[in-house]
Order: sequence, then structure tokens, then C-alpha cells
Amino acid sequence: MSADRSQQTFKPLYKSGLYQKLAWQASCYDSCSEKSSLLFPAHKELKTLKIMTVFMENQVMDFTISPTHHEHFDKLRAIELAAFETLRNAGAVTGEAGASSLEELSNFSRNGLLLTAYTSDSVPVGFVAGKVEDTWLHIAEIDVHPEWQRHGIGRRLMQRILHTGQQRGLAGATLTTDKLVAFNARFYGTLGFNIVEGHERPPHLVSLIAEEIAKGFIPARRVAMWMTF
Repeated sequence: MSADRSQQTFKPLYKSGLYQKLAWQASCYDSCSEKSSLLFPAHKELKTLKIMTVFMENQVMDFTISPTHHEHFDKLRAIELAAFETLRNAGAVTGEAGASSLEELSNFSRNGLLLTAYTSDSVPVGFVAGKVEDTWLHIAEIDVHPEWQRHGIGRRLMQRILHTGQQRGLAGATLTTDKLVAFNARFYGTLGFNIVEGHERPPHLVSLIAEEIAKGFIPARRVAMWMTF
């Protein structure tokens, strides 16, 4: 991997000052386990990069989650469009990228179900949007900017909004997603969601799956999921 690509891959770490720390940890790991040297950053072995990625995913990044500031709605739309390309590359979506409208974001916010992850500089890097469907909290959208993915931000956003649903006394949470991409259905499974099919699906999930298929989503890949509180 070239130095330029290495710096792009770990860009958030350069910004946060964790890159050098992780390099040291990875080199110690290598020297202890295989007595091999670490040439950093231009000529790292692929195995060492994988080690660094594990360390990186377990670091607590400097961000906070709070209700979205209205002036950041446009930035949330930009995050959603950028995240769409990650899904496209994974084969989960096709066609033209789309984002939530300002009206939709305003409605999510008005109901207290639009939460954003902010860096220490108050820059939005991810968000989750929900709405109440009957007695269910439905996760309508969750996106993390590609440069900030794999830092636990998505998990923290989900935990926060699920806690909000519990506090409101709702029955549980629902969502629709791609069942093949690891950071979709498999990820939600680690949070307690399960795939729900057929007549067990609440009416809003039946309608949503039909709408998604009409928009061009691949039927064999779309699943509905739920969890009870």
C-alpha cells in the first residue's frame, strides 16, 4: 500500500493523533508475535494493516451524539449521498443516489428522532433518523460518512435512538435493510434485531418493502428486521 493511500485510509486517525499510537501498538504486536519489523507507513505488510484496523475499530473516537442542529440539515444530506456510494460499491443499491428531503429531516427532528454524531469541532459525521409507526420506533435512515466509518459511530447512534424508543414506552424497533452486506443486516443482528417475514411483519414494514422494490431495490436482498424492548 502506498503512503498516500495509507494516509487516506487512516485519515481520521491522523487528525485525532491516534495514528502514531496505533503504529506503535501494531509494531509491538508484530515484534512480540512474529519478531518481524514494521516499516511505516509506506511499506507495511497487509497483515500489519489488518492488525491496525482491529486496534482502530476499538478506539473511542472523539465525538458526541446530540439532537441535530437545523443548520446542519444540508450536511446530513451530503453524508447520506456519500454513504450511498459505499452501499453501491457493496452491491446493496443501484441507480441514482438520493437523500432525505429537508422536509423529512425537519419532521424527524420535530419528533425528537434525528440524532447526529459531531466531532470535537462540531462537524457532523453521521446521523440516525427515526419515526413512530403505530407502537414501533422505525429506523428510517442511518448513515456515517465514509471517512468516519468503522469507528463505532453507527453503533453509538443506534444505541442512542433505541434508548430513546425504550424511554417512550414503545413496543420495539423496526427497519429494512440489505441482508448480504456485512454492515447491514449482520450489524443490526449484533444490536438485537432479527429478520421478520411473512404475516409476522407489522403493516408498515410490508408497505416499506413493497415501496423499496418499486424503487428498484433487489427483492432477494431486502429484509425487514425488528426487535422488542
